[in-house]
Amino acid sequence: MFGELGATIAGLQFSSIRNGDRFWFEYAYPPEVVAEIKKTSLTDIITRNTEIKNMPTDGFFCSDCTV
Repeated sequence: MFGELGATIAGLQFSSIRNGDRFWFEYAYPPEVVAEIKKTSLTDIITRNTEIKNMPTDGFFCSDCTV
């Protein structure tokens, strides 16, 4: 857990890394591709690339996922 100062420092660091990365996806692709990437969820990625088809909307919580 960060305090206010730690959160500010971490936020500035992540912003600097993103802004300085010429391969960051928002700079590397056209706007319509970036929009498609941003609306993709973890659940979408899991169901497309595995045999798991019964996924909850929140891909970070899976109490009874089946293969």
